[in-house]
Amino acid sequence: MIEKIKITVWDYHDAIHGSAPWHYKDDHSPIKYEVEAWCLQGKDGFLAYFYIDNMLCTAHGDGGHWWLIGKMNKYWLKEFKDVVASIKE
Repeated sequence: MIEKIKITVWDYHDAIHGSAPWHYKDDHSPIKYEVEAWCLQGKDGFLAYFYIDNMLCTAHGDGGHWWLIGKMNKYWLKEFKDVVASIKE
């Protein structure tokens, strides 16, 4: 069983609220989230999955620095799991 790890995730483009990088203002500070995540590879980086409110979020990490790269409504979880299960090497 994969255990959750506490990590800090930075949302540089306010993606959690639906903003895209081209809508992002340079003077806006990134949003910091302290989360418990399921991490692929480990606490220092690669991919992390976690919840913020009703969203399943994805972050990418390198050297312990994590940044938000995506989100989806948690109600899509069953379909997401079905898609991942169907991926072949």
